[in-house]
Amino acid sequence: TVSREAGDNVKKYAVIPAGAENQGNYHVAYVNGTFEITPASLKLEAEGYNAAYDGAEHTATITTELPEGTTVEYKVGDGEWTTEVPSVKDVDSIEVEIRATNANYTIEGTKVTLTVIQKEVTVTGNNGSKVYGEKDPELTAKVEGNLNNDEIVYTVSREAGDNVKKYAVIPAGAENQGNYHVTYVNGTFEND
Repeated sequence: TVSREAGDNVKKYAVIPAGAENQGNYHVAYVNGTFEITPASLKLEAEGYNAAYDGAEHTATITTELPEGTTVEYKVGDGEWTTEVPSVKDVDSIEVEIRATNANYTIEGTKVTLTVIQKEVTVTGNNGSKVYGEKDPELTAKVEGNLNNDEIVYTVSREAGDNVKKYAVIPAGAENQGNYHVTYVNGTFEND
């Protein structure tokens, strides 16, 4: 009979012939052979992230079904390999290398990019009016698109003039404010 040493992991196992030593006119010697299990090949696949700021943490998503006992490691740029999954929340773009090890597999790694771009915000001057000769009321604007009441820095003024006519209410400020790209839209101020 022929059997082999038990085991399914990657390594060399004995192939074991066995039987009676004395078989009629023959004396039989049994010599083991070798049975080798070599690593299977596996390609690691993952998805990155690319979208506007939403206030949440975003990581790479591994789409390959990994066998039990696999260790996954990540490296950002020229950094060190670590098992901690990197993430992005604020506006940024990072390249992540991913590798996986398993004694029974040769696993090809992959790279993904995690990118968060600025969210669009609009600051619109609120319409207003006054009767000719009165003092201007406070000029205000409405902010739309920012999350969690994040501060958008801006000022509000109006087009110069005191005669009876319509004037622009002008919000102004930096276009790029951290996680936001800000667009400014004039309102209307009417001097009656």
